[in-house]
Amino acid sequence: MALDITTLASTDLLSDSRGDINTNFTNIKTDCALIDQSMYIGTTAVAINRASATLNLAGIGTLGCGAITATSYDGVLAANILDKSINEIVSGNWNFLGTIGVGGTVSADKSIIVTPTDVTVDTNGTNYKLGVTVDKWSVDIASGITDTGYRINYKGEFINDANFEGTLGEFMGAYFRHGIYAGTGTITKSYGMIIEPFYRNGTVTIGYGIYLKAPVGGGTVGTEYAIYSADDAPSYLAGALEIAGDVTASGLSGNAGYYVKVDANGKLYTEAS
Repeated sequence: MALDITTLASTDLLSDSRGDINTNFTNIKTDCALIDQSMYIGTTAVAINRASATLNLAGIGTLGCGAITATSYDGVLAANILDKSINEIVSGNWNFLGTIGVGGTVSADKSIIVTPTDVTVDTNGTNYKLGVTVDKWSVDIASGITDTGYRINYKGEFINDANFEGTLGEFMGAYFRHGIYAGTGTITKSYGMIIEPFYRNGTVTIGYGIYLKAPVGGGTVGTEYAIYSADDAPSYLAGALEIAGDVTASGLSGNAGYYVKVDANGKLYTEAS
């Protein structure tokens, strides 16, 4: 005959042919307290069915009376994944099929959106703030060993889709804006891009501040410019300028058929071809 302990009070007595047995069920009810509670899925309370044959005391204990203590959930190593204030450490690879938003509202026309939040500055001081950063590399290559590969901080790719058969207005490998759109403050210096060579230690055989590779041919290009400036502001070079071939001076003289040359004093001048 089965004994249903859920119907017994802590002061109930059991009897057999040898007399009454004074049994206190307080400890049993304490150990099995979870059967009198509800299970929450999200914010919805779901009652535990005590009549289910598949729900036993071992199963209730395994369900967990307390915090989640697992050490890994698809790469997340933080012990309590329910506490969103804890910094999570992800060791695995996560695949996001939608838009990723950091610090702002997501938008369907952007894959990754980073909205920097700055500090409120109401006293004089020196504050630094970075948007997106690739931090310093840790590259462990033993002495005498050669790795013929490469390391790249940022890389943009081309269109690779056989279904691209129509016309696209513009395609850009990178687009940088800088300056002020709204506001009446002052920026002392505004840079579109700064490239800072860093040769503090070790050996760099050849260093390039900007290197434009030769185009990969096979398609059709109407007009091509390696460097094109639509800005009529002057350009400044602190170092020497080396030009391998002749340079036409139509933009300097207003007439085609001229070349730029350098005189004995290092000054540029134009001469008819």
